[in-house]
Amino acid sequence: GFELLRVLPVVIAAIRRLVGPNLTEEERNKSYMWLNPLSIPYQFPFSSICAHATTYFMVSFVYSPMSPITSYFMGFCYILLGAGYRHQFIHIYPNKPDSGGKLWTEFINIVQTCMLIAELTLVGYFGIKNEPSSGLLMVPLIVT
Repeated sequence: GFELLRVLPVVIAAIRRLVGPNLTEEERNKSYMWLNPLSIPYQFPFSSICAHATTYFMVSFVYSPMSPITSYFMGFCYILLGAGYRHQFIHIYPNKPDSGGKLWTEFINIVQTCMLIAELTLVGYFGIKNEPSSGLLMVPLIVT
């Protein structure tokens, strides 16, 4: 919501325009104290976005086998988030700190951990149902 609308950077830039030095173009494009103009883009908040994405993956991996309608809601969520962050990456955030794909392995490790936790949750869920054999039949899935 506020990420796409950029409410906080616009408010900070308006305060900067009122308070900071504005004599030349160079002064207008520089930071004044902690107030940045809109011409200085913010860095991508990777830690908070990664935490939210991990939560979304956990919800979809754990609850999709138990209630399949969750898959539709999470798919819609992924489509909206993908479009929003694609817009932000292309038009808003600077592309200078490009890692060259080094974060891909971290992402794959996160997805594998989410899948393992989802499998353990399903084993526990099936174990407390009336058929304990269904929980035992999932053990080879975790071992492989």
